[in-house]
Amino acid sequence: MAYALWESVLSVHMTSLGISFEKYSLLWTLNGIMIVLLQPIANRVGSHFKLSSQTYVGVALFGLSFLALSFAKEYSAFVIVMITTTLGEIIGFPGIPAWIDTLSTPEQRGGTYQGMFNVFVSAGRAIGPVYGGLLLQHSTYQVLFTSSAALIMIFLVLLMIKNKRSTKQLKS
Repeated sequence: MAYALWESVLSVHMTSLGISFEKYSLLWTLNGIMIVLLQPIANRVGSHFKLSSQTYVGVALFGLSFLALSFAKEYSAFVIVMITTTLGEIIGFPGIPAWIDTLSTPEQRGGTYQGMFNVFVSAGRAIGPVYGGLLLQHSTYQVLFTSSAALIMIFLVLLMIKNKRSTKQLKS
């Protein structure tokens, strides 16, 4: 849901701060370049860590980037936030399908949890712009981005709790 805010409301926010749409677009160029250059390195380094740890670190960075976004006013701050967001994306997101597979029993590996993951991703993309629009209609960008960071962190904690329980069940 939060990621959809980058695509739906951030350009408006940046242009309202006097930052050109061209500079907003360059942030996406930075995102793409970072992913192409850093993803192979992250994959090599990541092979030395558990998928759960990678996901926790990536999601935490992603959440912290939204907290930082609530304070960004200058273009340089948006660049730093995009770098942090992209690092979180690079570290945390690619391993999620494999991690889901390791948490599934052989009977569940037919795609049940992978399908649920895709449903939640799609639901987030659908809800994000609506959530952003409704919150902005009644509040501020700072409240929107801070609440997004809080939601990310809440779901990270829930994910950690669920992982701990699932790991215990698979071991027993």
